[in-house]
Amino acid sequence: MTTKEAPLNLYPDQVPTIRLKELIDGNVDIYTFCSNGKKPLLITDAYEVFPEMAKWSPEFLREKVGNKVINVNTSKTDVFQEYHLPIQMTLEEYFNEIKLDMPTSGRRLYMGAQGVNQSFPELKHDIHFDSLLPDEKLGLKYLWFGPSGNTTGLHYDTADNFFVQLYGQKRWIMSEPDSFLNLYPK
Repeated sequence: MTTKEAPLNLYPDQVPTIRLKELIDGNVDIYTFCSNGKKPLLITDAYEVFPEMAKWSPEFLREKVGNKVINVNTSKTDVFQEYHLPIQMTLEEYFNEIKLDMPTSGRRLYMGAQGVNQSFPELKHDIHFDSLLPDEKLGLKYLWFGPSGNTTGLHYDTADNFFVQLYGQKRWIMSEPDSFLNLYPK
């Protein structure tokens, strides 16, 4: 999300919204705040606290880590419903292909679950979430890059997520953790 875009919260009565600076200034333990109620929280204006991350555009990443070889999932459609064996390409090649509205290769691409510390150690200094969520609470830190229009099927994540949208938009459909069995066909 660019600094000019505002997060869209269609359900403000159900999903509270707070600026990241307000959480920090109020000495709120984000993990406890979110996990006790098992409810989502929309945290906005992260750039006020982490200005380094404002530069994370595709152009910046291409310049900084474009030569890195990454695993990329492929699909013939815009739906990434099933697991596909990933292919490997450089981040530069990936960005060159996904910037096209209609990829000429006849495939859709999605880079998911690239560990920051393992795949992009050059970027980990821009990510200061340890002060908010220590490793024992946050766990793994992944980067996901996807072009517009990609869809992932409805699913249940077994781990808590702290998702940060840096660029573009993402639509979420959330359910209560206790209702996860209702997400799958019987």
